[in-house]
Amino acid sequence: MKKFFISLMMMAMVASMILAVTQVGSLIVTIKSKEGQLLPGASVMIKSAAMIGTRAQATGANGKTTFRNLPPGEYVVNVNMDKFQPVERTGVFVSIQKTTKIDVELELGAADEVITVVATSPIIDTSSSTVVQDFDFENSINHMPTG
Repeated sequence: MKKFFISLMMMAMVASMILAVTQVGSLIVTIKSKEGQLLPGASVMIKSAAMIGTRAQATGANGKTTFRNLPPGEYVVNVNMDKFQPVERTGVFVSIQKTTKIDVELELGAADEVITVVATSPIIDTSSSTVVQDFDFENSINHMPTG
């Protein structure tokens, strides 16, 4: 009888571990430009009431990033990338044992930076090979030593 209870407890523990592992889902986010070009290096951040805090990842060379082991629920996805307008997607649902896939298109943003080029004239004239020497003969004669 004692062995029966021990084996029953072990089966209950194994079953609870299996249920705990399978109570999650995944989210795959693909980032593209309006022209359909995949965008590597985009920052993707997700948040949800179903999880504590936020998770952030960058897209790979294929323009995709995968978030695994997410608790089921509704998520907000924020995407940022230099030179593109940020995008926020709400109402993204992750289900148990499912992979949710979303595509996000980014539009080019307005230029935030102004580049100012300041040029000065060169001290040496590199366009000519002429050597010019100013010599004041009168001044040289007046300052010659006498005696």
